[in-house]
Amino acid sequence: MSHFTEIKTKIYDLNTLLKSLNDIDPSTSVVYCKEDGQFRTKTEVILMNNDQYEAGFRWNGAEYELVVDLMTWSRTCTVKNFVLQLNQRYAYNTIQQLLTTSELRPLRLNKTQNGSIKLDLVAA
Repeated sequence: MSHFTEIKTKIYDLNTLLKSLNDIDPSTSVVYCKEDGQFRTKTEVILMNNDQYEAGFRWNGAEYELVVDLMTWSRTCTVKNFVLQLNQRYAYNTIQQLLTTSELRPLRLNKTQNGSIKLDLVAA
């Protein structure tokens, strides 16, 4: 059994990104748009809070990267904490997706008070 305290997550799958954003805050509107001329920086995924632009994600050719104006950030958590939450949910959702074609299955899932997730897997 191995333990990861932190892993580097590259966000490259659009559907997993959208699911992870919804998992973090289902009340936030997430809009997918291939072309958007309304903003100076073109983003493919836009986070809206109370009908106001909050942040976006753009494809850089290899992965999605967060585009945010700190002056318009209105969440209670910091941008850093938001990115940590997103990376965690993205990694978790990616693992769940891979388990459907794997010989592993979840044995236990523990969510701690500090927000971390521990997922134990066993061979099927």
